[in-house]
Amino acid sequence: MNTYSLQELNEIVKKATDVELYQFVSNDLKIHTDSIVAMDSNAIEQLFEHVDVIEAEVELMGKEEYSKTILANSSSEWDDLFNDDDVVAVIVTPTYDVVYDDCDTIRNGQGTRQTKSDAVYYVQHYNGTDEFVREGYKRGGIVQVECNQPDAAGVVYEETVR
Repeated sequence: MNTYSLQELNEIVKKATDVELYQFVSNDLKIHTDSIVAMDSNAIEQLFEHVDVIEAEVELMGKEEYSKTILANSSSEWDDLFNDDDVVAVIVTPTYDVVYDDCDTIRNGQGTRQTKSDAVYYVQHYNGTDEFVREGYKRGGIVQVECNQPDAAGVVYEETVR
């Protein structure tokens, strides 16, 4: 996983005729149709909100590489989507989960795969509410936002449960 400033990412994207954004859905950090899922438009907007850098795998792909990775196991063909000389910037980001740790015996995650900003938003806006406590988060424990991919950042945000 690499870290890019938004300016660096913009320079890469300028070289492409199209840009596609994905998230990893497995711990296999390869850009392949079996390991990634396209991001919805809300996630794309939130991905770039309030950030100066982004953690991602970024590749510029032509017809051959795109066909072997993104279109693998698909009924779609490059020629249905692009021109022969097009280049696609494929950006794949990690996903995050909200994890509760009671600092004693319990440590469990929600099992979610969401953007970093969605996970941090959830903790910041629901910590201390009845809904948060109903989900099993006991006051005094710790709630963290962790990256789902093993070679990525790990804990990226943490608060004490209120």
